[in-house]
Amino acid sequence: MENIGALVKQLLTDLEAKKGKPREYGIIEDLLNNCLTKQEFKHIRVNTFKKGTLRITVDSSSWLYSINLKKEQIFKAMKKDLTDIKEIRFSLGEIK
Repeated sequence: MENIGALVKQLLTDLEAKKGKPREYGIIEDLLNNCLTKQEFKHIRVNTFKKGTLRITVDSSSWLYSINLKKEQIFKAMKKDLTDIKEIRFSLGEIK
């Protein structure tokens, strides 16, 4: 019989691996990092990318307004490398 501690540890490791973001999210974050200043990038989080819609959470209304002014510029830059993107939507929310 296996050691229950080792079994639980393996189970938790497997769950953490499944919880990780898909590889494309890393690419999206790299592209956003190139489009935004370091200060702007600190205030956003990639939420989801489904059916061509990229949803980004911004942590305050002032940063939401500021980043939203760059929306078209961000979209054009991302479209070059992420051809299946159709739109970007920003929303106010908590950044963890």
